[in-house]
Amino acid sequence: AYRGLSYTVAIQVVQMPYFLIIASVFCCISWWLIGLANSPDSFFFMVLSVFTLITVGNAFSTAVSVFVPNPMIGQTLGTTILAIMFLFSGFFIKNPDIPDYWLWLHYLSVFKYGYDSMAVNILKNHFSIPGVMTNAEVLEYCGVDGQNRGLGVGVLWAWVIVFRVIFYFRLVTAFNGSRK
Repeated sequence: AYRGLSYTVAIQVVQMPYFLIIASVFCCISWWLIGLANSPDSFFFMVLSVFTLITVGNAFSTAVSVFVPNPMIGQTLGTTILAIMFLFSGFFIKNPDIPDYWLWLHYLSVFKYGYDSMAVNILKNHFSIPGVMTNAEVLEYCGVDGQNRGLGVGVLWAWVIVFRVIFYFRLVTAFNGSRK
């Protein structure tokens, strides 16, 4: 019933307030439950990071949905790809420990950029434990050394655009607008 571009833009715009509410509620509960610092700047950046991750996850799932014939295959394929992305994000296997021939998966993982941004956001100016490790050493140990927190969010928004463009082109090439 809609043109491909209209539907692609509308599906993104309509869902964004809902994603913002989800991110805000999640961060309001988890931020103080974990005991993170009372820094408004860090808190609102965390909300932005979670909002962006939810948005990129939705964009990824809609991009996968136009390539599969039924929801069960889509769920299996999407879960498999996301599990691989999560494995190589730097959370389970740190960047320095990933073999060189698998390193490309680390940079293709959408979770890498969210993880790096959140780690820098939390550890940049907070939670220094005297005598153990400095926050810079913790970030370096985790393979996050040298990244600012805004870069990861910017890369995630680029992934949102990439997934939406893939969705759009598949939508207009595979489905000619006729109803069955």
